[in-house]
Amino acid sequence: MRKERLQLQGFTGSMGSDEYEVVELFYRHRRKVRKLTAVVVDELPNYKPGKGLQHNVRDLKVRGYKLADQSVTNGDMVELLIEEDFYYHFVHAGYIREGGIILLPTIYGYTLSGTYRSEEEGTGTHVEQVTILKLAVDPIMELANIDGRNTTPDIKELAALWDLDHIGISPNENDKKEEKVLGNFYETVQYSKEQVQYVVELPWKENVDKLPDNFKLALVRLRGLQRKFIKDPNYCKQYSKVIQDQLERAFIEKVEDKSLVGHPVHYLAHHGVTKDSLTTQIRVVFDCSAREHERAYSLNDCLHAGPSLVNDLTQILLRFRCHRFAWVSDTEKAFLMVGLSEMDKDATRFLWPVEPLNLNSPYMIYRFKEVLFGATCSQFLLNATIQKHLSLVQEDKALIDKLRKRLYIDNLQGTKEDEDALQQLYWVALRVFSSANLSLREWVTNSVKLRKLLHLKGLASEVQDKVRVFGINWLTDMDMLQVKGHESRPTVVTKRELLSITAGVFDPLGVLLPVTIRARKFVQDLWHIECGWDVPIPEDKEAEWQGIYEDMINSTKIVFPRQVTDSKKVTLHLCSDASTTAYGVAAYLVSEGSSRLAMGKAKVAPIKPLTLPKLKLTAVMLASCLAKYIYEACADELSIEHIPLDG
Repeated sequence: MRKERLQLQGFTGSMGSDEYEVVELFYRHRRKVRKLTAVVVDELPNYKPGKGLQHNVRDLKVRGYKLADQSVTNGDMVELLIEEDFYYHFVHAGYIREGGIILLPTIYGYTLSGTYRSEEEGTGTHVEQVTILKLAVDPIMELANIDGRNTTPDIKELAALWDLDHIGISPNENDKKEEKVLGNFYETVQYSKEQVQYVVELPWKENVDKLPDNFKLALVRLRGLQRKFIKDPNYCKQYSKVIQDQLERAFIEKVEDKSLVGHPVHYLAHHGVTKDSLTTQIRVVFDCSAREHERAYSLNDCLHAGPSLVNDLTQILLRFRCHRFAWVSDTEKAFLMVGLSEMDKDATRFLWPVEPLNLNSPYMIYRFKEVLFGATCSQFLLNATIQKHLSLVQEDKALIDKLRKRLYIDNLQGTKEDEDALQQLYWVALRVFSSANLSLREWVTNSVKLRKLLHLKGLASEVQDKVRVFGINWLTDMDMLQVKGHESRPTVVTKRELLSITAGVFDPLGVLLPVTIRARKFVQDLWHIECGWDVPIPEDKEAEWQGIYEDMINSTKIVFPRQVTDSKKVTLHLCSDASTTAYGVAAYLVSEGSSRLAMGKAKVAPIKPLTLPKLKLTAVMLASCLAKYIYEACADELSIEHIPLDG
């Protein structure tokens, strides 16, 4: 960075002669890193597209075009203007015309130019190229092309690693459009006494008429699946068993009339995923995102995802630690217990061979009678149905509200201070969910009394001593929790491997932060080193990493009490601090002279240096957000009388 005296002329006329900062900017495309020299000014013109542009952009994205700007809004700030000399460093030759819109190919995707139709006025509105030829480059996703290969899954893993830092300190708001989807759901959901279940409609978008039948694609994928069956007959046997089980349990039905019925008709490709599960060895996954070609629509392209109605996982874990006795359970084939409306069933057709081991076998056509697992709206439809059912149940409203707050997708947990109260909550849960045709199974508890009852009724899980609960291990005999870490040791330490290891430690309660924050700091420091994703990191760095890795392995062997307090009245005490490396906060529940860590939160300090007082104030802000988060999670379970904060 340097300063130069310059006279600038541009959109707002002459800015006069003055000293401006001149900086060097670098951008990466495939293997090459290029440099731009830029002048820093106080203000640039805003980018304000017309109201009709957003509709056109959404349509182009659905049709498979990768746009350089993934989020066109009505008031984006322009942060950098690139002069014409560098134009062809970014823009390729050629263009594609879609109506009045012209798509120009760039190294980051298509940019837009031309005219489009205004939604309000219905007239062609000319759009200047300088406001439309716009690149929006995500600094995280930009790393996806390092070394000339697609590393997007690793980048998403990196983004998820930092997203974990925001648990408890960032807002979660549903889009207004998704709220409208929820309103439509409540207007159309029905309870069928004949089927003894709720029946829902798929939340279609306006582009449903563009949904192709995908028959040819489904048939090609089926023949490919049969070749795998021939190579592995045991896999074929297990796969066929799943299809037969779904048919016998009336989750699917055979399509006798193959003619068009006036409703969307769509064929789904499917494949199997092997699971490490006591109850299901193979899960058949239906590919609702399959497209016949790049610009075609998939089923998911034509469906709203719906708002997220899932409870916060970490808050559920905090509630899970509030009392002496606890149980957990999950819903058997939850997604397949919600019925699908008659007019939507043909959009979920799929093919199955009469003789799976014969490539020349004729095929049968089936369709789903229930909500299938794999559609973008499946989770929304399941959770909305359960929420609707719970609102109609004529039980103790306080108990029902407790169950609602302890539900995570199709998993449920309950805690109480005495075994009789825990058993009562068990009976209520069993009765409430069975009335919606939802069967709770795989019960696990640390209550000896309830465990005996579960064994008598045949509802107890085969494994009782160590189970996975909301992402962490529960050792029921000791009533301890344990964070699960990365299990395999890499032979070669690369950027890709260490990122996988660091992200593999799921610790939403922040118990292992003294170790994991060092790993995150190491990941941050590694971006200053010019090395590829699959190239071994320098020897001096590898020695440092090995020390961190050993501490991470040893820390995941640590167990800590599930029950965070044995008193109803508690004080939530928060201690925050900061250094030039990181800042964080630890939250303790204190009662009658004893205290236990409820949750911790820490973040690596920004690369751009901040003063220590600023970092300490940031840690105090972090503590205030965490205090509110924990209070909201535990207020119904505990009486939090004071919330002192030391910072």
